Amino acid sequence: MRLFNSPIQFIECFRVKKLFLIAFAIAVALMIPVGIVAPKGEAPLFALVAVAALTTVVRTGPWREIVHLGWIRFLVSFAVLALLSVFWSFTPWTSFRLAGILGLTLLGFVVLHAAVGQLESDDRVRIAKIVFWAFGFGICILAFDHFSGGIIIGTIRRMRGIEIPANEDMRLHLTSATSIAALALWPWLLAVRERFGWMWAVTGGVFGLVVMIFGNADTTPIAFAIGLFAAGTAWFLPKTAQRLMLASLVVVLLGTPVAVKYLPDPAEDTPATESIPNSLLHRVFIWKTALSLIEQRPFIGYGINTSRSFYDKSSIRQTPLRGGKLMVTSEPIPLHPHNGTLQIWLELGLLGVLSIIGVLAMAIRKAFAQGTDPARRSVLSGLFTTVFVIGQSSFGIWQSWWIGVIILSTAMTFAVLPQSDSVRPHGPA
Repeated sequence: MRLFNSPIQFIECFRVKKLFLIAFAIAVALMIPVGIVAPKGEAPLFALVAVAALTTVVRTGPWREIVHLGWIRFLVSFAVLALLSVFWSFTPWTSFRLAGILGLTLLGFVVLHAAVGQLESDDRVRIAKIVFWAFGFGICILAFDHFSGGIIIGTIRRMRGIEIPANEDMRLHLTSATSIAALALWPWLLAVRERFGWMWAVTGGVFGLVVMIFGNADTTPIAFAIGLFAAGTAWFLPKTAQRLMLASLVVVLLGTPVAVKYLPDPAEDTPATESIPNSLLHRVFIWKTALSLIEQRPFIGYGINTSRSFYDKSSIRQTPLRGGKLMVTSEPIPLHPHNGTLQIWLELGLLGVLSIIGVLAMAIRKAFAQGTDPARRSVLSGLFTTVFVIGQSSFGIWQSWWIGVIILSTAMTFAVLPQSDSVRPHGPA
């Protein structure tokens, strides 16, 4: 059986694969710098790689094998639910637009997964080298900016003509970049391990954690530290780690509304509220506002991407917290609930939560598949946990740049893995 019908077909195949490798290398090189300068630029960076991957898969990819992968069904079911929510959304056009964007993003994820699965051993070695040097350099730049109080980001903002108050902590503007680096660290640690062994990889992980602690974001270092614990558990106790991750997934996604219900009322002046930091106290107020809406439509929610539409700028008001000791000026829900679980409950209800549990449970199952290399399950567990924890108190879960970073980080992790350890398109369903 001939692989190519003509020399021209062979040349086209080579060029298409080369195009994907170039686009992928560009994404690796720019991921952290773009995160520092303009985090929303991660969305077009992901789109560039996804289009290159689509070109590769269309020309050379096994579509039938991709369609029959088990986890594709869960992604499709979630995408269909998001689209159907347009019919009960009180902002149908907003929901329809995001459902379309989300569908294209999921398509990008599928074709990127397939394109990475087709990489040969030599290509993986090249990508591992690029990940090692590019992410290592990017993390060092971020570390310098954190330790120097934000010299680089401050200079960039001044060049843009942004007026900077005298006492402003520039590290506040590195929150997104720090979260991006927390995800990029996982494929980087894998690349370090491939070159120097696990001792240096562990040292790199500790260094990354120290860099995040010196930043001005509370959630990211906690998320990465929990990710390190998950990675270690997955290495030494894989069955225990898998059970813990699945149990935590179900408990958090189903139990968050109940937990929020019993949090202290941030408007009251009590010892309980006094013990909560100011930034978190405002989050609790947002969460309780979201919960009051969830209780009215718990099963199907209000439609995807409706969180930003409950309140607008005319709803901005001063909200007294701790009995008036602290005044916060904002909408009751500013753009999104700042908790991924509550956002799913609010927009897609119990149906959306169950669908997400199916998608994420399948991801955990594949990470711990029988015969999986310890490095693969360890790094994927750490990456999954870091993303999951950050999602509980930070960005809106539908933000395209953040979804792009998650997908790119996952793809880069699989690309660094040796070919025998990577998930190929014709792998187990």
